[in-house]
Amino acid sequence: MKQRHNPWIKTSLAWRWVKYWKEPARPLKQELKYIKDLALRIKMKSKNPQVLILGSTSEYRDLMIDLGIKATVVDFWPENYRILSHRMKHFKQYKNYEIYMRSKWQILNVGEKFDLVIGHFALNVIPFGQWEKIIKNIRKHLKDSGVFLTNCWVRFDNQIPNIKEIVDEYQKRWKDKYGLWQAMMAKLYLSAYDVNKEWMTYPELSQIIENSYKEKMLLEKDYKDYLQMGYKYYNFRLVIPNKKMVIELFKKYFNLKKLVYFDYPCYKYMPDFYLVNK
Repeated sequence: MKQRHNPWIKTSLAWRWVKYWKEPARPLKQELKYIKDLALRIKMKSKNPQVLILGSTSEYRDLMIDLGIKATVVDFWPENYRILSHRMKHFKQYKNYEIYMRSKWQILNVGEKFDLVIGHFALNVIPFGQWEKIIKNIRKHLKDSGVFLTNCWVRFDNQIPNIKEIVDEYQKRWKDKYGLWQAMMAKLYLSAYDVNKEWMTYPELSQIIENSYKEKMLLEKDYKDYLQMGYKYYNFRLVIPNKKMVIELFKKYFNLKKLVYFDYPCYKYMPDFYLVNK
Protein backbone atom coordinates (compact mmCIF):
# COMPACT_ATOMS: atom_id res chain seq x y z
CA MET A 1 0.00 0.00 0.00
CA LYS A 2 1.49 3.36 -1.00
CA GLN A 3 2.05 6.02 1.59
CA ARG A 4 -0.20 8.60 -0.07
CA HIS A 5 -3.22 6.40 0.67
CA ASN A 6 -2.50 5.99 4.36
CA PRO A 7 -0.20 8.35 6.28
CA TRP A 8 -0.16 5.96 9.24
CA ILE A 9 1.59 3.04 7.49
CA LYS A 10 4.72 1.38 8.89
CA THR A 11 7.14 3.72 7.13
CA SER A 12 5.20 6.63 8.56
CA LEU A 13 3.45 7.83 11.65
CA ALA A 14 2.14 4.65 13.27
CA TRP A 15 5.54 3.25 14.25
CA ARG A 16 6.70 6.67 15.41
CA TRP A 17 3.52 7.05 17.46
CA VAL A 18 4.23 3.74 19.17
CA LYS A 19 7.82 4.68 20.03
CA TYR A 20 7.95 8.44 20.53
CA TRP A 21 4.57 10.11 20.99
CA LYS A 22 3.44 11.11 24.49
CA GLU A 23 0.52 12.82 26.21
CA PRO A 24 -1.69 14.53 25.15
CA ALA A 25 -1.43 12.97 21.69
CA ARG A 26 -1.88 9.79 23.70
CA PRO A 27 -4.50 9.49 26.44
CA LEU A 28 -3.84 11.34 29.66
CA LYS A 29 -3.63 9.24 32.81
CA GLN A 30 -6.47 11.33 34.22
CA GLU A 31 -8.58 10.60 31.17
CA LEU A 32 -7.95 6.86 31.43
CA LYS A 33 -9.06 6.92 35.07
CA TYR A 34 -12.19 8.80 34.07
CA ILE A 35 -13.02 6.25 31.37
CA LYS A 36 -12.29 3.42 33.79
CA ASP A 37 -14.74 4.81 36.36
CA LEU A 38 -17.35 5.35 33.65
CA ALA A 39 -16.94 1.81 32.30
CA LEU A 40 -17.18 0.35 35.81
CA ARG A 41 -20.46 2.20 36.40
CA ILE A 42 -21.79 0.82 33.14
CA LYS A 43 -20.57 -2.64 34.07
CA MET A 44 -22.53 -2.45 37.35
CA LYS A 45 -25.72 -1.97 35.33
CA SER A 46 -24.91 -4.49 32.62
CA LYS A 47 -23.17 -7.82 33.22
CA ASN A 48 -21.86 -7.83 29.66
CA PRO A 49 -21.31 -4.21 28.60
CA GLN A 50 -20.71 -3.51 24.93
CA VAL A 51 -17.93 -1.03 24.15
CA LEU A 52 -16.92 0.34 20.74
CA ILE A 53 -13.50 1.95 20.26
CA LEU A 54 -12.97 4.29 17.30
CA GLY A 55 -9.42 3.69 16.14
CA SER A 56 -6.68 1.47 17.55
CA THR A 57 -5.71 3.51 20.61
CA SER A 58 -3.56 1.11 22.64
CA GLU A 59 -4.36 2.49 26.08
CA TYR A 60 -8.13 2.25 25.58
CA ARG A 61 -7.83 -1.36 24.49
CA ASP A 62 -5.60 -2.32 27.42
CA LEU A 63 -8.06 -0.67 29.78
CA MET A 64 -11.00 -2.67 28.47
CA ILE A 65 -9.03 -5.91 28.78
CA ASP A 66 -8.11 -4.98 32.35
CA LEU A 67 -11.80 -4.47 33.11
CA GLY A 68 -12.84 -7.77 31.54
CA ILE A 69 -14.79 -6.00 28.79
CA LYS A 70 -14.59 -7.39 25.26
CA ALA A 71 -14.43 -4.31 23.08
CA THR A 72 -15.01 -3.93 19.36
CA VAL A 73 -12.19 -1.92 17.73
CA VAL A 74 -12.97 -0.21 14.44
CA ASP A 75 -10.06 0.98 12.31
CA PHE A 76 -10.07 1.21 8.52
CA TRP A 77 -6.37 0.40 8.28
CA PRO A 78 -5.47 -3.16 9.47
CA GLU A 79 -1.77 -2.29 9.60
CA ASN A 80 -2.52 0.56 12.03
CA TYR A 81 -4.35 -1.89 14.27
CA ARG A 82 -1.42 -4.29 14.13
CA ILE A 83 1.27 -1.66 14.64
CA LEU A 84 -0.45 0.17 17.48
CA SER A 85 -1.04 -3.17 19.18
CA HIS A 86 2.72 -3.32 19.81
CA ARG A 87 2.26 -0.57 22.40
CA MET A 88 -0.17 -2.65 24.46
CA LYS A 89 0.83 -4.33 27.69
CA HIS A 90 -1.51 -7.12 26.58
CA PHE A 91 0.22 -7.38 23.21
CA LYS A 92 0.60 -11.16 23.35
CA GLN A 93 -3.04 -11.77 24.23
CA TYR A 94 -5.07 -8.89 22.78
CA LYS A 95 -6.54 -10.93 19.91
CA ASN A 96 -8.26 -13.16 22.43
CA TYR A 97 -9.95 -10.27 24.23
CA GLU A 98 -11.27 -7.93 21.55
CA ILE A 99 -12.94 -7.89 18.15
CA TYR A 100 -11.35 -6.02 15.27
CA MET A 101 -13.51 -4.65 12.47
CA ARG A 102 -12.26 -2.89 9.37
CA SER A 103 -14.59 -0.07 8.36
CA LYS A 104 -14.81 3.63 7.81
CA TRP A 105 -16.75 5.20 10.63
CA GLN A 106 -19.00 6.97 8.13
CA ILE A 107 -20.44 3.65 6.92
CA LEU A 108 -19.96 1.53 10.01
CA ASN A 109 -22.53 -1.24 10.44
CA VAL A 110 -21.62 -3.54 13.31
CA GLY A 111 -25.10 -4.97 13.69
CA GLU A 112 -25.39 -4.36 17.41
CA LYS A 113 -25.87 -1.55 19.94
CA PHE A 114 -23.27 -0.37 22.42
CA ASP A 115 -23.33 0.96 25.96
CA LEU A 116 -20.24 3.08 25.37
CA VAL A 117 -18.38 4.46 22.35
CA ILE A 118 -14.97 6.08 22.91
CA GLY A 119 -12.47 7.76 20.63
CA HIS A 120 -9.19 9.57 21.20
CA PHE A 121 -9.18 12.71 19.02
CA ALA A 122 -10.85 10.41 16.51
CA LEU A 123 -12.86 13.02 14.66
CA ASN A 124 -9.95 15.45 14.26
CA VAL A 125 -8.35 13.27 11.58
CA ILE A 126 -11.53 13.49 9.47
CA PRO A 127 -12.59 16.51 7.32
CA PHE A 128 -15.17 18.50 9.26
CA GLY A 129 -17.72 18.11 6.47
CA GLN A 130 -17.84 14.36 7.24
CA TRP A 131 -18.28 14.67 11.00
CA GLU A 132 -22.06 14.70 10.84
CA LYS A 133 -22.18 11.36 8.98
CA ILE A 134 -19.96 9.79 11.62
CA ILE A 135 -21.90 11.28 14.52
CA LYS A 136 -25.23 10.11 13.11
CA ASN A 137 -23.78 6.65 12.63
CA ILE A 138 -22.42 6.53 16.16
CA ARG A 139 -25.84 7.46 17.48
CA LYS A 140 -27.37 4.53 15.56
CA HIS A 141 -24.91 2.18 17.26
CA LEU A 142 -25.67 3.36 20.79
CA LYS A 143 -28.24 1.84 23.10
CA ASP A 144 -30.89 4.12 24.60
CA SER A 145 -29.03 6.44 26.98
CA GLY A 146 -25.74 4.98 25.73
CA VAL A 147 -22.67 7.21 26.12
CA PHE A 148 -20.36 8.61 23.48
CA LEU A 149 -17.19 9.99 25.07
CA THR A 150 -14.55 11.60 22.90
CA ASN A 151 -11.99 14.33 23.24
CA CYS A 152 -11.52 16.85 20.45
CA TRP A 153 -9.00 19.48 19.56
CA VAL A 154 -10.95 22.74 19.43
CA ARG A 155 -10.26 26.41 18.86
CA PHE A 156 -12.14 29.47 20.07
CA ASP A 157 -11.88 32.01 17.26
CA ASN A 158 -10.01 32.68 14.05
CA GLN A 159 -6.95 34.18 15.75
CA ILE A 160 -3.91 32.01 15.14
CA PRO A 161 -1.34 31.96 17.98
CA ASN A 162 2.14 33.19 17.22
CA ILE A 163 4.99 30.70 17.65
CA LYS A 164 7.03 33.17 19.71
CA GLU A 165 4.15 33.65 22.15
CA ILE A 166 3.73 29.88 22.39
CA VAL A 167 7.41 29.29 23.14
CA ASP A 168 7.49 32.17 25.64
CA GLU A 169 4.53 30.74 27.53
CA TYR A 170 6.19 27.34 27.59
CA GLN A 171 9.50 28.74 28.85
CA LYS A 172 7.80 30.72 31.62
CA ARG A 173 5.25 28.16 32.81
CA TRP A 174 5.89 24.60 31.73
CA LYS A 175 9.47 23.77 30.70
CA ASP A 176 10.42 22.33 34.11
CA LYS A 177 7.53 19.87 34.09
CA TYR A 178 6.74 19.06 30.44
CA GLY A 179 8.37 18.97 27.05
CA LEU A 180 7.25 21.59 24.54
CA TRP A 181 5.13 19.11 22.59
CA GLN A 182 3.42 17.84 25.72
CA ALA A 183 2.57 21.25 27.11
CA MET A 184 1.84 23.24 23.98
CA MET A 185 0.71 20.74 21.36
CA ALA A 186 -2.74 22.29 20.93
CA LYS A 187 -1.38 25.79 20.35
CA LEU A 188 1.45 24.52 18.15
CA TYR A 189 -1.12 22.86 15.90
CA LEU A 190 -3.12 26.07 15.76
CA SER A 191 -0.03 28.07 14.80
CA ALA A 192 -0.21 26.33 11.41
CA TYR A 193 -4.00 26.30 11.11
CA ASP A 194 -5.86 27.57 8.03
CA VAL A 195 -9.32 28.64 9.18
CA ASN A 196 -10.57 28.90 5.59
CA LYS A 197 -9.57 25.36 4.64
CA GLU A 198 -10.42 24.14 8.17
CA TRP A 199 -7.26 22.13 8.67
CA MET A 200 -3.56 22.27 9.43
CA THR A 201 -0.91 20.15 7.76
CA TYR A 202 2.26 18.71 9.20
CA PRO A 203 4.45 20.24 6.43
CA GLU A 204 3.16 23.72 7.26
CA LEU A 205 3.75 23.16 10.97
CA SER A 206 7.20 21.81 10.18
CA GLN A 207 8.10 24.98 8.32
CA ILE A 208 7.19 27.04 11.37
CA ILE A 209 9.24 24.79 13.65
CA GLU A 210 12.25 24.71 11.34
CA ASN A 211 12.27 28.52 11.08
CA SER A 212 11.95 28.82 14.86
CA TYR A 213 14.83 26.44 15.38
CA LYS A 214 17.04 28.40 12.97
CA GLU A 215 16.21 31.53 14.98
CA LYS A 216 17.27 29.68 18.15
CA MET A 217 13.83 29.93 19.72
CA LEU A 218 13.58 26.19 20.50
CA LEU A 219 15.50 24.14 23.02
CA GLU A 220 17.54 21.36 21.46
CA LYS A 221 15.58 18.64 23.29
CA ASP A 222 12.28 19.99 21.98
CA TYR A 223 13.59 20.08 18.43
CA LYS A 224 14.81 16.49 18.85
CA ASP A 225 11.34 15.46 20.04
CA TYR A 226 9.87 17.10 16.95
CA LEU A 227 12.20 15.15 14.67
CA GLN A 228 11.46 11.85 16.40
CA MET A 229 7.70 12.34 16.15
CA GLY A 230 8.06 12.74 12.40
CA TYR A 231 6.13 15.90 11.63
CA LYS A 232 8.58 16.97 8.94
CA TYR A 233 8.39 13.72 6.99
CA TYR A 234 4.70 13.18 6.25
CA ASN A 235 1.77 15.02 4.75
CA PHE A 236 -0.96 14.70 7.36
CA ARG A 237 -3.99 16.92 7.98
CA LEU A 238 -5.58 17.72 11.29
CA VAL A 239 -8.95 19.42 11.75
CA ILE A 240 -9.49 21.77 14.71
CA PRO A 241 -12.99 23.28 14.50
CA ASN A 242 -14.35 26.14 16.55
CA LYS A 243 -15.67 24.84 19.88
CA LYS A 244 -19.09 26.39 19.24
CA MET A 245 -19.35 24.52 15.91
CA VAL A 246 -18.55 21.22 17.61
CA ILE A 247 -21.07 21.75 20.40
CA GLU A 248 -23.79 22.75 17.95
CA LEU A 249 -23.19 19.64 15.85
CA PHE A 250 -23.10 17.25 18.81
CA LYS A 251 -26.30 18.71 20.26
CA LYS A 252 -28.21 17.85 17.07
CA TYR A 253 -27.90 14.15 17.87
CA PHE A 254 -26.98 13.82 21.55
CA ASN A 255 -27.66 15.29 24.93
CA LEU A 256 -24.44 17.03 25.90
CA LYS A 257 -24.17 16.04 29.55
CA LYS A 258 -20.94 17.93 30.20
CA LEU A 259 -17.51 18.90 28.99
CA VAL A 260 -14.78 17.16 30.96
CA TYR A 261 -11.48 18.96 31.51
CA PHE A 262 -8.33 17.58 33.08
CA ASP A 263 -5.50 19.31 34.90
CA TYR A 264 -3.08 19.72 32.00
CA PRO A 265 -1.54 22.61 30.02
CA CYS A 266 -3.81 24.02 27.30
CA TYR A 267 -6.67 21.91 28.71
CA LYS A 268 -9.29 24.28 27.26
CA TYR A 269 -8.27 23.22 23.76
CA MET A 270 -8.90 19.50 24.29
CA PRO A 271 -12.13 18.83 26.24
CA ASP A 272 -13.75 15.43 26.50
CA PHE A 273 -17.35 15.61 25.30
CA TYR A 274 -19.68 13.46 27.42
CA LEU A 275 -22.64 12.76 25.13
CA VAL A 276 -25.72 10.68 25.87
CA ASN A 277 -27.98 9.17 23.22
CA LYS A 278 -31.36 10.89 23.03
